[in-house]
Amino acid sequence: MNRVFADISMDLNNPIPNMEQLLKEEHEVAGRWKTDGKLEHLFAKENANGVILVFKEVDIETVKQMIPTLPLYPYFDAVDYAAYNKVY
Repeated sequence: MNRVFADISMDLNNPIPNMEQLLKEEHEVAGRWKTDGKLEHLFAKENANGVILVFKEVDIETVKQMIPTLPLYPYFDAVDYAAYNKVY
């Protein structure tokens, strides 16, 4: 079964206006993706400079369209995408 990873990097040392509100909205969007069966996992990076999202049942092009809908997207430094086949 295919998985798409979105590796999101952002500099949390720079202040983001309305961060609490944006985080709330970010969690709502990710929660809908999880409920819809598209988002399988969300990993916070240990150094707190981003997250890795693991999607299932969607192709990489769809994920590339989904990520810019996240409220914090304008503050992302980079998003790297990769598709993998889950073996077990």
